[in-house]
Amino acid sequence: MGTDNGKSERALDRIAAGVRHPAVEHVLNVVKALLANFPVGAAIASLMTDYIPKRQTQRLEEFAKRVAEDIAGRQERVDAEFVKTDEFAYLFEECFRGVARNYQQEKIEAFRGILVNSLISREAGQAEREFFLGLVQTLTVLHIQIMRLMAQPERLQVPAPPRKGSQLKGLGASIEAVLPNVSGEAILAAFDDLVRRQLLVTDVLAFGGVPDFHILGKHNTRLSDLGRRFVDFCTVGDDRD
Repeated sequence: MGTDNGKSERALDRIAAGVRHPAVEHVLNVVKALLANFPVGAAIASLMTDYIPKRQTQRLEEFAKRVAEDIAGRQERVDAEFVKTDEFAYLFEECFRGVARNYQQEKIEAFRGILVNSLISREAGQAEREFFLGLVQTLTVLHIQIMRLMAQPERLQVPAPPRKGSQLKGLGASIEAVLPNVSGEAILAAFDDLVRRQLLVTDVLAFGGVPDFHILGKHNTRLSDLGRRFVDFCTVGDDRD
């Protein structure tokens, strides 16, 4: 047990060191020097040296606490041997790096799901786990929001009135109602991208016609099998209902 804790602590130390690496410090100093004579220079310099590292540290601490609580509540299901592998060390470090880089709660929760589910589930092999990790790193928050809406269709207003000035109808209008600060064009593009990635199976034509809302049940067919596995793997069990 002590050895495993030591490995985790060393990984955390490497991540923390990466945030304030000497090379990074040098770049920050160069930028601060260039901005010194500009009115906004002092404010930007303060943001770079104080606020950003502080927010990163807070995110990492909060994330580590949540993951630790998740694992503690599932001790009997944790694969103790998998914790010692290079495969888990890779997932562990990449998830913490992802939290340091991304402030969006949707992505942070996805990284949390990946770490916890890697320890308690063998449904996905290592190649698929790393594939899902890569998707979280690559997809935008809008992609993830749409995927979660398709996994939880009860959150959609069925049907929703079209937004003023929007060309979207049917399913598109329902998504717009839940994501009021996102343009219809962005929603359509993100949805189409998810279809092309084979994470969703519904064609974007559903955005312009009468929606087939009867399929939006507990086991809706808008998620492909791959999409369902992705959402499940990136979601801690208690958060799925």
